[in-house]
Amino acid sequence: MTTISQEDVIRSVADSLQFISYYHPADYIAALGEAYKAEESAAAKDAIAQILTNSRLCAEGHRPICQDTGIVVAFVRIGMDVRFDDATMSEIEFLRAIVRRTGCGLLLDVNNVFVQAVNHGFEPETYIDAFPIEHVGEIHLGGHAEDIDDDGSALLIDDHGHEIADPVWKLYARAMARSGPKPTLIEWDNDVPEWLVLFAEAQRADAIIADRRSNHGRS
Repeated sequence: MTTISQEDVIRSVADSLQFISYYHPADYIAALGEAYKAEESAAAKDAIAQILTNSRLCAEGHRPICQDTGIVVAFVRIGMDVRFDDATMSEIEFLRAIVRRTGCGLLLDVNNVFVQAVNHGFEPETYIDAFPIEHVGEIHLGGHAEDIDDDGSALLIDDHGHEIADPVWKLYARAMARSGPKPTLIEWDNDVPEWLVLFAEAQRADAIIADRRSNHGRS
């Protein structure tokens, strides 16, 4: 089991986020410069010039700037197999500390929550209810494989190779009830089935999103 310091993670996330939000790669800036020279459309040329200007202001002022929104956007995904050495905060408190000190957003992997709840013996509903949902920018869904641990207890493996289990769908709906509609990605990387199976999974997610959007409109 890997053990790390909570404070080290927070500082690493903050430092990395600041660096990548200040500076664009040199080859990217060079390519944009060449595109600017070659572009014949006045509107497109102005757009490229604005990107180059924003990039220069970022680097000179050490101030994150997003071309569209004026803010930096990033996601922090925490692997739940990690255990912290001498932890002073719960996992939820730790996530809130990362958001507070870095300004980043969070990715909520609902299948991973369920898998780890079964494997480590906690209530997934309680975790979803406490999760800082207001900072979630994206939700992931996926399937898992079922196995047996050495001591005979249930062991789930987040393998992205099966249909999404009913308990995971229920957790997803529970999260949506708190957050409202959120961009959702269904991960299926192994033993990919025929298109109709994938489409059915996407339709089920769409139905939950639509139901939440409808309920939100009436509230």
